[in-house]
Amino acid sequence: MASKEQVEKLHAICQDCMDTPIDDLVSTPYGELNFDAARPDLERAFGMLGDLLVLSVDVIPDALVEQIIEHAAPLQETISRIKSFGPKSTNHAGDINSIVSDLKVHVDQLYAICHRHIPYLVHLQGGYQKHLEEIQSALAGVRNRRKEVEEEAKKAKVGIREASGSTGVSRFDVVFSAEAEKLSKTAMWWLVATGLFALCTLLAAWGFYGIKPVDTHGLVRMITTKLFVLGILLSATVWSGKNYRALRHQVTVNQHRANSISTFQAFTEAASDDATRDAVLTETTRAIFTQVPTGYLAKESTGEGGGQLRIVEVARQATKAVNRNPSDAS
Repeated sequence: MASKEQVEKLHAICQDCMDTPIDDLVSTPYGELNFDAARPDLERAFGMLGDLLVLSVDVIPDALVEQIIEHAAPLQETISRIKSFGPKSTNHAGDINSIVSDLKVHVDQLYAICHRHIPYLVHLQGGYQKHLEEIQSALAGVRNRRKEVEEEAKKAKVGIREASGSTGVSRFDVVFSAEAEKLSKTAMWWLVATGLFALCTLLAAWGFYGIKPVDTHGLVRMITTKLFVLGILLSATVWSGKNYRALRHQVTVNQHRANSISTFQAFTEAASDDATRDAVLTETTRAIFTQVPTGYLAKESTGEGGGQLRIVEVARQATKAVNRNPSDAS
């Protein structure tokens, strides 16, 4: 290890070289005659001398410290020449160029020996470790922020998917409601037609009741005509009634589907987990696409057959696929 005297001698050289700021060294009271060309080498020299001044040089072997002193002393002398520069000769520019050239040589020589030891001294004082910890901390912060961004992106994807799904489903509420309203108006016309045909049937039957045949030929003709006319009117009445009932059935079904869709979003938002949302989706699909008994048709299915529930099974399988691959579904 270096002795105390060697360390104090090296520190004295460093302090003497750095007691004048670089800006004061490069500028002179002689206008264009200055040491601006020496600024880069002065900055290199001050960097190394500053490190030697603050680092624990005493841990370096004394032979190495002596070598550093041997290379720092000429640098000190050159800097002293810059400090004492004056118009002592007629070749001022030549003097400046000579000093700048000597400075570069001495700085390079000092660097050649110091660059192998200064990093080790910095490491001993924890400088590298501190920087390493700062870098690791910064990287950890970047990783944490990346995870947060990924989580936010996943939540945003889920929100967008749910919002788009709810909007896509909810907009059919208007479709089914509009269809129900249109069919309801058409059904009213068929109800009116049924009433008119029924009235005509009654009037025709009353009219035929008042006719009395005069002979057998007239009786046969009257019966034939009555059966033909009343048969047509009665068939038209029954047919109109069936159309009315079928349309009213469609109106009720579409209203039921519109009501199911209008409550779908509320149930979805109230669901606490994906399993509940899947169940809501399945039941909503069942309510929309299965056959609903309305009482208007003579023979109605409850929709429990295999053919009616195929769309429900498709919805259930699609829901399971979404849960297995959420990123693909998004």
